[in-house]
Amino acid sequence: MKSTRVALLCFLVALVPLNAAVAGGLAQGYITQIIPLSNGLFTFVFSGTPAGAPACATFANHWAVDVSTPSGQAIASSAITAFSAGYPMYVSGTGTCAANQSNTELVNYLAISKN
Repeated sequence: MKSTRVALLCFLVALVPLNAAVAGGLAQGYITQIIPLSNGLFTFVFSGTPAGAPACATFANHWAVDVSTPSGQAIASSAITAFSAGYPMYVSGTGTCAANQSNTELVNYLAISKN
């Protein structure tokens, strides 16, 4: 029984650095401006200031989505819907900035609520 607890504790401790390494910014608020760019990014300005944003994200309220991927297209479509309807949402970042927009954190996911 004791060895099982020790093994479980070691496993949980091993997960902590992995979790910290993938953490990005997290913000709650509304999209206030949409800015599609010609470099393959869909960017938007957000009313909430992110907590835990990476140092590269000097445009703290700006977020970027790579629309060259199906998942990026789905995120951008969801963002446009939330913006059009005026729905509040959470934005979670990847912890990295876009290569072709190095001052803006990439979006990991959006959580949109009707209220």
